[in-house]
Amino acid sequence: MDRVLKKLVSMKVTIFLLFAFGLFSGVATFVENDFGVETSWALIYTSWWFEAIQIALGILLIYNINHYKLYTRDKLPSFLFHISFVFILIGSGITRYYGFEGTLHIREGMQEITVISSDSFIQVSALKEGKSYGYDHKQLISLLGGNGFNFSFDVEGEKARVAFKKFIPNATKKVVDAPDGSPMISMMLSGYGESVSVSLKEGESYATTDYLFNFNNDKKVEGKKVVNFTLNNGQFFIQSNEPIHWFKMAENTRGELGAQQEKPFVTGQLYTIGEINFAPRYIGLKGKETILEDANPMLKAQGISALLVELSYKGETKEVALLGRGKGSKGKLSEISVGGVPFRLEWGTKMFTLPFFSTVNRPC
Repeated sequence: MDRVLKKLVSMKVTIFLLFAFGLFSGVATFVENDFGVETSWALIYTSWWFEAIQIALGILLIYNINHYKLYTRDKLPSFLFHISFVFILIGSGITRYYGFEGTLHIREGMQEITVISSDSFIQVSALKEGKSYGYDHKQLISLLGGNGFNFSFDVEGEKARVAFKKFIPNATKKVVDAPDGSPMISMMLSGYGESVSVSLKEGESYATTDYLFNFNNDKKVEGKKVVNFTLNNGQFFIQSNEPIHWFKMAENTRGELGAQQEKPFVTGQLYTIGEINFAPRYIGLKGKETILEDANPMLKAQGISALLVELSYKGETKEVALLGRGKGSKGKLSEISVGGVPFRLEWGTKMFTLPFFSTVNRPC
């Protein structure tokens, strides 16, 4: 037994652990550079084996201090060197398990009490009979896989379960034909210096600064001009209270749709009304919105990702897409009803309330 113990605390094991610690720290740097901070933390920095290496190094340092009596006066420099690393490891452990990292935004002369977390959380809440239930699950997402998670929380005596299904980087929404689909219109709308993808189900509307786009409804907003999309006998039509210019790209032909005039609404054409351009990407009777990875994102570093999860409650299970950027960024709220109860889910940073106020004073 003593023989095995001596081998475990030998200088060879110490050197091996130091080499492994340095090697994986270097690998994590390259992973962070190529795949992002969150991937390096998920795969290496927060892994159990990387923590085990640091714990083993701490134990070996303490053993060597005692075994070689480094605390004596003539060995003081060596003692300070070893004990410094011990305190660094203890400090990092306390920070890792009992602290959190975040950002505090505060202006000069103002007070602030909330901190935005650096870590990403899956935040789930439910509202049943006027009472709110919620749970926050800390989760780092890796681009290289290994993202499986499964957690549950109580909603009035019954468990609501959230399970990982798929991670889609650089996610984009696309409407495709599906057997369980419904009438939908999807188009790319540009104007006022930006472009957005707009999907409309029957009965829905989308508003810009000056225009309101309706799909089979009579909604009106004061001060906005209306563009109506209608569905009659399986065919889609477009009509507006002011002229719409159209350009057929395949044939390089142009034309104008007069005010109050109705015309079939088809793909392959670019429509212009005022300062707005819109090009339909999908027009169909069996449309369903799905999330896919954009193979050629224009701004890859700033792209939105999607975390697909399955939410189960009272025997019913539904898939939910959580859009966001993960670590250090607030996510987009997703709302869904499962088992007759409304749920709200979000993947991203979390707001913490401090037990004190922070103030930035103006210089005298």
